[in-house]
Amino acid sequence: MKVTAVFFSPTCNTEKYVTEMVQVTGEMPEVINVTSRDSEERVFGPDELVVFGAPVHGGLIPEIAARRFSKFKGTRTPAVIVASYGNRHYDDALVQMQDILSAQGFLPQGAAAVIGRHTFGEIQTDRPNAADLEEARDFMKRLLASERKEEALALPGNRPYLAKGVKGRFRPQTKKELCVGCGMCVRDCPVGAIAEDCATISEECISCFRCIRHCPMKGKFADSDLYKQVAAMMTEKLAEPRPNEFYL
Repeated sequence: MKVTAVFFSPTCNTEKYVTEMVQVTGEMPEVINVTSRDSEERVFGPDELVVFGAPVHGGLIPEIAARRFSKFKGTRTPAVIVASYGNRHYDDALVQMQDILSAQGFLPQGAAAVIGRHTFGEIQTDRPNAADLEEARDFMKRLLASERKEEALALPGNRPYLAKGVKGRFRPQTKKELCVGCGMCVRDCPVGAIAEDCATISEECISCFRCIRHCPMKGKFADSDLYKQVAAMMTEKLAEPRPNEFYL
């Protein structure tokens, strides 16, 4: 059985879970990272397995992730859904991903709603940790040992979706004294929102903070009054760790 991992993962939480999960299949997985660019169109067969992963932004996966997933078509191909979120809730993200993949010819066999560091504030900063990843591997082993499901997987969520998702609220800023103009943030921005000067950020920004997390010079930051207020509120409100949830 050929195994493929497909993920949109600006700050690598989703990537960590998905890559751990596909390793337990015993096959050499193909890894397709659509975080910063589209993939070529692909069609998968009924004897393959594809693990799709994306983060949750405001209760849904980002629009750009959904668009990039549209490049992949299944032929009654078994699939696994992975939604990572920052300890608040995943709301309608699992059923949204199920709807997207089912419409494209995949048969979701299982789903995981898993915790990673929140984009804002200081929330679950050590997750995913070793225990989280072990849970994800155990889930994948159970899924591989289960019988193939032809019927729709029962998942929590609302149809129509009650969650609204979020647009980018906070624009990262640049410490010009630290920026060396390496262009990593420009190349890696999921939506191409950063200009060639490495500092000008357009309205396309989705506030994923990939540039803040990945800048090798620590030259990106967010400290507007509104951001600091929201981050402090969420850090306090979401201090209690939530468990990962798995569905078969």
